[in-house]
Amino acid sequence: MDTGHRPRVLIVSRHDPLEPRPQPLQTLGAADGLAAAGAQVTLLMDAPAHRDRNTVEAHLGRPLHPRLALHFAEGKHPGVRGLRRRWATVHLISAGADAVLSRDMRVTAQLASLGCLVPPRIHEWHSLPTALGQGDEGEVGAAHGADAHLFVSEGLRDLVVGSFEIRVPSLVVGNGCSLDPGAAQRALAGLEAANRVLGASLLRGPADDALAEQLNGLSADIELVRTGPGTELGVLSPAELAQALPGCLCQLALYRDDRNTREFASPLKVAGALSTGVPLVASDLPSVRALVADGETALLVPVGDAAALASAIDRLDRDRALAHRLAGAALEQAPEHSWQRRGERLLAFVEAL
Repeated sequence: MDTGHRPRVLIVSRHDPLEPRPQPLQTLGAADGLAAAGAQVTLLMDAPAHRDRNTVEAHLGRPLHPRLALHFAEGKHPGVRGLRRRWATVHLISAGADAVLSRDMRVTAQLASLGCLVPPRIHEWHSLPTALGQGDEGEVGAAHGADAHLFVSEGLRDLVVGSFEIRVPSLVVGNGCSLDPGAAQRALAGLEAANRVLGASLLRGPADDALAEQLNGLSADIELVRTGPGTELGVLSPAELAQALPGCLCQLALYRDDRNTREFASPLKVAGALSTGVPLVASDLPSVRALVADGETALLVPVGDAAALASAIDRLDRDRALAHRLAGAALEQAPEHSWQRRGERLLAFVEAL
């Protein structure tokens, strides 16, 4: 690749940036970090016509890097809308791109069919393939139609590369966090008086109710604030989450123990918590331990153990010095896990293709 100019990367996503799911946040964070690292990035996302940059930045609660250009196209439907989206993709490629990156298998397979008309195609894997190539043409096309691959964990890379016999370059880059040192220091300074626990609804169902019962035995000053579908706060945008964190004694990242989460994921909530200045209590899974260390940058508890979870929260309530120490240590490690640091690694990978 010619390194005499700023690398131009097109990222093609099939998600609405305001969709209340992790995927668009991962895509926006990765694109922003790549731009901050020095690339000229164009991001094509699915969205209604009224979406614009100001709306997305308000949703995130922060500005995007000036080198990140946003484009929107409605393409989740067949027919004319789908054709418009494919045309937009080809148009952006023809405008100049040194590499095209997508996590959508259909996009990777479609671009592969254009052959030499498309610059290096990089496919990004975030979860366990459903069929490992056994009868799933989308996975086969993505695996063999890409010139390079990104994986969010080493376990996922080893499984996919071995299953599909991939022989092209690959890189492991987990999810990242956005840095806001001022907000983090304010949250850190307020831990002594903090009395809220944020995010318990991630347990859902009977386990969530069990946690609420356990918390009844804690200090009367501790308030459990549930977020997510069906709760009083609902699903929080990144901007709303940033507003909710001040005054929190800790935030929760609780997961079910399934194979993908345990072995192959890079938990976005865990990565994001590093930079907030609020201690994290999370499920003790290998994927979580890849980002935080128990007793050093977070407190980890067995999956589904409401009593252990309540005990960890009680420990932070009684030992505010511990809460401050955990959050401070996480902040020190946050730059290494930032979206920009991820972008720097990805940019070096792109330039080497």
